[in-house]
Amino acid sequence: MSRKGMEALFLKSLMFIKETAKSGSKRIFLPVRNLGKKIGKIWQETKAALNVCINRMKQGLKWTFSRVFAVKNLIVIIIAFSMVAMSVTAVQGYFDGFGYVVKINGKEVAFIYEDDKGVVEDYITSLAASAEAYYDRQVQLNEEVEFLHERRPGKHIEVDSVIDDLQSLLSFSVLACAVLVDGKETVVVSCTEDFNRLVEILSNAYVHTKNNVVVKDVDFREEIVPEIKAVAPENIIELKDAANILLTGTPRRETYLVSRGDSLWSISRSNDMTVEELKEANPQIKGDLIRPGDELSLVVSEPIVNISIIEEITVKEKIPFDTQYETDSDMWRYQTKVIREGSHGEKEATYLVTLENGAEVSRELISEKVTKEPVTRVIARGTADIPSLGSGRFGWPLSSGAGTITSPFGWRWGTMHKGVDIAATRGTAIKAADSGVVSYSAYRSSYGNLVIISHGNGYETYYAHNSLNLVSPGEKVEKGQTIALMG
Repeated sequence: MSRKGMEALFLKSLMFIKETAKSGSKRIFLPVRNLGKKIGKIWQETKAALNVCINRMKQGLKWTFSRVFAVKNLIVIIIAFSMVAMSVTAVQGYFDGFGYVVKINGKEVAFIYEDDKGVVEDYITSLAASAEAYYDRQVQLNEEVEFLHERRPGKHIEVDSVIDDLQSLLSFSVLACAVLVDGKETVVVSCTEDFNRLVEILSNAYVHTKNNVVVKDVDFREEIVPEIKAVAPENIIELKDAANILLTGTPRRETYLVSRGDSLWSISRSNDMTVEELKEANPQIKGDLIRPGDELSLVVSEPIVNISIIEEITVKEKIPFDTQYETDSDMWRYQTKVIREGSHGEKEATYLVTLENGAEVSRELISEKVTKEPVTRVIARGTADIPSLGSGRFGWPLSSGAGTITSPFGWRWGTMHKGVDIAATRGTAIKAADSGVVSYSAYRSSYGNLVIISHGNGYETYYAHNSLNLVSPGEKVEKGQTIALMG
């Protein structure tokens, strides 16, 4: 090798040592850097000695001493080169032990090569992009991923294995809109646009859509606000389900103490439940039997959101007609006759109605207009006194054509039957057989409900087994007047 070639090779080695020393540990590379300085000094001395030898050779002079000096220094240089090579190999081995500890939520999951850090980061980014494409919205990594630079010779894990593990260790949340009611999270919908639609659904939940209704005000008793936050995708629900939860609430149990007179029907009705729901909540009930002192569980739902609505309602209402009475001396006192039928009037009434969760709590009349006047009904009442003395000629005690004699007056089964048994439909009107005064009207053993009329001429007529008596003792009755109903 020529002198220039040796010099160039040596200078390249020095530059390598210098650059490596700059990037490495000061403690590790300080001896190497010092060695480089010594080699440089020796090289300068050797180069000067060689130049002297060459000049002496040109001049034909002896150069033995300079040659010996140069050869000696070249040996030192060769040894130095060997030391440099060994140092570089040691440095490379030292730095090959460095890498990154991968931690998820503070827990170590892998130790990777330095060059693989970017591969892992790119994979996490690709997972997030895939999740955003799937959910069609921005996502957020739930776990905290850390990379810590450390030296662990021979402890590295291949990046493919790490990526396989990351797929099961990482999860994502999506940004959605939580619905806060008085500061408490209740349901989660997809976005703020869905929140606005939900508020609209709630506002119209109890509003009547009839033509005669004008909504004056809709007010939420609770404060309802949206909050954008990261949530698990499965927590997002449909608008109709969210509205149903807010309007009906979540069921809770209450205890009811059975009192005397309670029944399953009355308890369930007063608590907005069906009998089946009440039995389902109380499997200890056998049949329909409950006793005072029993404790029953009631499933009660309370709305999360309470809505107050004020409506102006205009309705048509009937105006009841009055009844006017006139006297007629040509009719008996018990007789009446309609001279003119009455008819209801009509009016348009406007009310201010307050609803709480759809139930009316107040109604205030604010205006009304009569559209049709009512017509008064006129009834004539008889004033003529009923004669208390009978004629002695008895009439049929039922309406004409009604009733059948089942047992006549006379001997029956060996004894005297002092009456006439007449069969007719229950509720058929029973009429006085002749005029007279009621002497008895009450229940009597073996007769049932009984009416006795004294006719003032020595005769009395008995009307027995009635379903209902219509006259009272002392009352004057006329022949043919209804006095009772058939039993």
